[in-house]
Amino acid sequence: MNTQVVELFRLSNRKCDTILSQHYTRFAEFIFSRIRAKKSGEITLYQLIEDAERELAAEYNCSVSWYLLKVKQDLEARGDIKISIDAGLTQFIHINTRVKRDYSHSVIKRISSTR
Repeated sequence: MNTQVVELFRLSNRKCDTILSQHYTRFAEFIFSRIRAKKSGEITLYQLIEDAERELAAEYNCSVSWYLLKVKQDLEARGDIKISIDAGLTQFIHINTRVKRDYSHSVIKRISSTR
């Protein structure tokens, strides 16, 4: 079992939690794949959580929403995704244009650099 961990950041640039690297990678890839699957290039937070709970619940014996939100916050703090909020307070998630297409390599580099 892989026991490497990733330190998660919040927008205040402070570390808040750690999670196993394989969980981080799985949820980060899930977030990016969902955004890329949308023609608009964005997904609402509500839809992202709903999709994750439906598709990832069988893989995890814990709170899928917690993992998803923690990884989303980390990706936002690191500048990999951007968040916009409309007048109705709906949160939209977009990929930052500087992010590479193959995200898994960035995650691996990030995990290695936190050791």
